[in-house]
Amino acid sequence: MHTEALNRIAGVLNEHRIEWGLGGSSLLAVCGLDERPNDIDLLVAANDAERAHELLRQQGSFAAFAPKEPFCTTYFYHYTICGAEVDVMGLFGIRHESGTYRLDWRRNEDDRSISLPEVSSPIPLTPLEEWFVVYLLIPGKSPKADRIEQHWLQEGRLRPHRLRQALSRELPMPVRERIARVLDRG
Repeated sequence: MHTEALNRIAGVLNEHRIEWGLGGSSLLAVCGLDERPNDIDLLVAANDAERAHELLRQQGSFAAFAPKEPFCTTYFYHYTICGAEVDVMGLFGIRHESGTYRLDWRRNEDDRSISLPEVSSPIPLTPLEEWFVVYLLIPGKSPKADRIEQHWLQEGRLRPHRLRQALSRELPMPVRERIARVLDRG
């Protein structure tokens, strides 16, 4: 689970009051939905993206990559920290047939944080609802969205207002219909 890297990341970002959250397959792993995250994906608030970059580049090695299609994220940074690949994203964006889905993520009062035994600082989590939508948009990632939906059906932890917020953004009709079905069941 890349706990050494998470410990270092959480320590420095929390100490400097960076607005950040764990996402992607690492988020799914801490929620019990993915056994082996390949990397660590972090979302940062746009106004903290450059400060986060300056702090994290001191924790490991930085490689400049432009986001690959269909992604069009405004702030994208890639690091190797304690042997783990780490992607940091601010103003996340993904192109699709109906336009561009933009996620200007900010920490919200209903977002959770977790503690891991091997990590000394709390780890804020980004909402599963956001990743449900993102995984529906990324080609080949819909099985991850299916796992999230199954989790909601079993655990009952869906936050419907988060999916309604996503519907206010540009989304293709099949994704809108899938969100509507989830909301009807939730």
